[in-house]
Amino acid sequence: MESSENAVIIQIYTAMTTYCLVVIVGHNLKSEHSTYGISQISSISLLGKTSINELFMNTNFSLSIFNI
Repeated sequence: MESSENAVIIQIYTAMTTYCLVVIVGHNLKSEHSTYGISQISSISLLGKTSINELFMNTNFSLSIFNI
């Protein structure tokens, strides 16, 4: 399948923006999780009603289910 140059540029900018947002969230929350871990937690709980602070401040939460 052929992609237009514009579509590829949009995908690259979207990936860069998402990465920057994940890093900013991790920094602001002073999270000890990796960038990958933060993105995995966020993607799993995307439609949940739990606040971001509660997701990353739960000390009993383990990322072992993600093999991180």
